Amino acid sequence: MAIDNVLPIRADSEFARDFYVRVTALPADKKVTGIKLIREASGLGLKEAKDLVESLPALVKVGSSAKAETLIGKIEEQGGTCAIELGRTVAAPDLTALIGRIDGVLHVIQLYERSLSAEEIPALELAYRELQTVRNELARI
Repeated sequence: MAIDNVLPIRADSEFARDFYVRVTALPADKKVTGIKLIREASGLGLKEAKDLVESLPALVKVGSSAKAETLIGKIEEQGGTCAIELGRTVAAPDLTALIGRIDGVLHVIQLYERSLSAEEIPALELAYRELQTVRNELARI
């Protein structure tokens, strides 16, 4: 399946396409040039670009395919190895609001648990645990 078939992509939509370059290697004597190239392509600061070059392999977000292709060409000219990667950014929901809503539902479940019959309690406890797991996973994001 083509990647474009997974989610619709439009410039005005909540979905955006980001291009990345995975830099896997750079000769030791070309690190300074690599830092300059990565800063130019990504807009990173000096420290961030330096840290990235010193921790290869690394993923560099460059935004457009043209910037990715340019960076790849320049890195390869310096004897480095890299590849283009396509990423997808989706507008994230307000996680704090979602967690708050889940907390509200958990509270209601606790209130109603007292009025249920013995047969209904295990199902409610299972739902409560599952909702608590989802809440905790969201909180880690």
